[in-house]
Amino acid sequence: LDVNKDTVITLTDDIVVNEGSAKKWANGTSTLPAAWTPIVGFNGKFDGGGHTISGIYGITVSGATGIGLFTQTDGATIENLRVTNSYFSVDTTNGTGGVVGCGSGTFKSIYTDVIMADKDSLPRGYMGGIIGKATGAVTIENCWSNSNMDSRHERVGGLIGECNGKNITIKHCLNTGNLTHHYTTHKNFKTACFFGGLVGRTSSSGSLVIEDSLSTGIVQSKASEEASEPQSITRIGALI
Repeated sequence: LDVNKDTVITLTDDIVVNEGSAKKWANGTSTLPAAWTPIVGFNGKFDGGGHTISGIYGITVSGATGIGLFTQTDGATIENLRVTNSYFSVDTTNGTGGVVGCGSGTFKSIYTDVIMADKDSLPRGYMGGIIGKATGAVTIENCWSNSNMDSRHERVGGLIGECNGKNITIKHCLNTGNLTHHYTTHKNFKTACFFGGLVGRTSSSGSLVIEDSLSTGIVQSKASEEASEPQSITRIGALI
């Protein structure tokens, strides 16, 4: 796949990567399908043409910077796309997103209905319904995430897990997915976790603009089965 900034890819039909149910893959009641080989380092334009990509089973890829339809983007434009009935099983210190693991770019008219859950007992990394970790300028416009995230990750948001870049703009967006944090009592983990309806956490540098956007999903924190007294602090916000 050519991934330079002049590349333009347009879908002309729906794509079913795997048949089956993402919910059953996530709860272990169905055999896991073939793992998705993600698109790495995409910098061009991807126009979904209003079509749907479904049946993705995403896992950690050795050497990759994230998990998603794309592992990483750098100034890419991704639009007019639906990502549904997909499951990302997370075990990485990097980003996990319904569309992009980490990176920068413009995301317009995208709908995600993805299940994301970590399989490790230690909190780590970033998780978001559209992008796990924003590392540069990002614009998300007219997007809707109905993705459910069940995580011990440090930064989790309905749209973006971590805003670690400058000039982040969210316009006319909606999150209806549920975010559940499972705090840990692991003695080696004593730090804060951030969960937000739209954005998990934003850095002190750069700007974050949110316009005409809403989150109606549940954002909550629960004790893990082994928890007796939490070692971490959980910060939860309706939007951030």
